Amino acid sequence: RILFILTGLTMNKNSSKPILFLALLFVISVICFAGFGNAVFFYQENRSLFIFSGAYLREFLLIPGGLTEYMGNFISQWYYSSLYGSLVLSVFPVLFAIALFRIYEVLTTHKPVWIILIIAPSCLLLVLQVRIDHFIHHSLGYLLLALFTWLSIHLSRKGLSILVPLLFPAFVHLTGSFALIFPAIFTIYCLVHIQGKSRYILPVILFIIALLSLTGFEGILLNHPPEKYLGFPLNFMYPENLHKGDIILCTYLILFPLLVRAAGSIKITTKFSRLALHGISYIAFLISVIILGALHDPDFAKRSRIEKFFVHREWDKVIAQHEKDPSKHISGPYYYNLALSEKGQLCERMFHGRQDFGEESLLIRSNQEYIDRPMYYYYTLGFINEAHPLAYESMVLNGYRPENIKMLIKCDLI
Repeated sequence: RILFILTGLTMNKNSSKPILFLALLFVISVICFAGFGNAVFFYQENRSLFIFSGAYLREFLLIPGGLTEYMGNFISQWYYSSLYGSLVLSVFPVLFAIALFRIYEVLTTHKPVWIILIIAPSCLLLVLQVRIDHFIHHSLGYLLLALFTWLSIHLSRKGLSILVPLLFPAFVHLTGSFALIFPAIFTIYCLVHIQGKSRYILPVILFIIALLSLTGFEGILLNHPPEKYLGFPLNFMYPENLHKGDIILCTYLILFPLLVRAAGSIKITTKFSRLALHGISYIAFLISVIILGALHDPDFAKRSRIEKFFVHREWDKVIAQHEKDPSKHISGPYYYNLALSEKGQLCERMFHGRQDFGEESLLIRSNQEYIDRPMYYYYTLGFINEAHPLAYESMVLNGYRPENIKMLIKCDLI
């Protein structure tokens, strides 16, 4: 109840069933991330650095979707705690489900509620969060999109439809490419749920505003080319690079007003309503659990663990991890050899652990994928003039990260 009050999305006394499903969704998510899915926290926390400064904030204020990424970076800076990360990532699918439930309530008064229409996309968002390249600002983007959709439908029901196109440019700048999904959602809503000429006029006005947001305002207000709005946070510039889960979820949100209307037209007898409306939802949970288990990568968990030990300079744990349960990834022997070197044991203990990558187990190749790693080799040998440019190149290519900033500081001090 506190969670619902904080979000302003309270449920009425007839909504006890959705609350049970939301509680189940939260529990499954916490178990997933606190158990086998916690490797994602170190990976994502170690790839961004939140700085409390006006200059850092201005970098995000000037780009479409930047504020959403800024909020995501703020939330994820405490990912060093797996408990915190598990709770945060578990809250987002629940909030997303609540927002969809509120949209459902505004669109129809049909009883009973087709809870599967709310649970299915929320479970899909949970599955997406297991991916290491799905950052918290992506979940935040989906949540903001659902909330803006609810606000727009609410305004249109209050006779304030004209405010929707006027608010859209600000929403574009807040969420970037996520906002581009909204015109399609609002068009489906107008065509299916609104009567009269406004069902055609409102989408046309919105698309004109959207077009101006991408082109006409360039150099006047927003000062960004259209590519900036299409490429971040979701990369619509190259749809082939989009994850299938993102494509499915975006398509579902576009069709959501139509699905709600279709569900409202289906007559279900009391005898079978419980099975039809709730039984399918439990199947959705079961499918989600199976998918989460299938997506678990034990080797990724191993290399994330050994990298975490290395970053924290826990050399004995790095050595023990690789000798007892080695990773098949090149980073495993690489960090192992560096830890042995730091302990002064490289010569006599090098082959106590697996060495499957030849000389690259000592000097990992320097490319964009491994740009953060070769600098440790040169620093360990004392070649500071080699480690420093690699750390600087990492900062230029990937932005501020805890490790490249630490390496730059150490090299500059030396």
